[in-house]
Amino acid sequence: MRLIKKILFCYLIVFFLTLIIQSCCHDRFRIIGNGEIGAYTDYYNPGNKIDTVKGAFLINWNLELKTTSLINNISLFQSCYATGCAQTFENEIVDSSFTISCNKDFKYNGLLIAAETDFSDLDKIVIYIEKKWGGVEIQFSKDFLDLTDFDKCDYEFKVNIKTTDNIYFENKLKVNMDLK
Repeated sequence: MRLIKKILFCYLIVFFLTLIIQSCCHDRFRIIGNGEIGAYTDYYNPGNKIDTVKGAFLINWNLELKTTSLINNISLFQSCYATGCAQTFENEIVDSSFTISCNKDFKYNGLLIAAETDFSDLDKIVIYIEKKWGGVEIQFSKDFLDLTDFDKCDYEFKVNIKTTDNIYFENKLKVNMDLK
């Protein structure tokens, strides 16, 4: 009987220590680099990636994210949501700092948009920004493209954004516009 009590006592100590160790883990995320950018039809999927635009498309920009965490697979509970790791985002995207420009002039609704001019505030362009995970999606819908006049040639889009800790990121994407 004493042996059973000792085994049960040891098991309970290990059980509670495992709960404490598992609940004390901490994941940290930090946006650190330019990441990847691409043009896609319909939705973001590597199978939809394009380099020639023939209709509505989107530009998806995923900034590089550094993850650090305490790896502790020593627990008795491999998936217990009540003792999951806390997440801390050390920096985030400042959405008001986002700009998009183009290396060539184009017309939008009869107005000339000069090369290297920010056009993120045009009314038919849709921009989604995921502040914490460092993602930006710019949708060039059919409605937007119906109001634009792009020449049939290569255009280079440049996107810029900064984080809450004042780190600036810039990326470029070259696509061939073949809309007509």
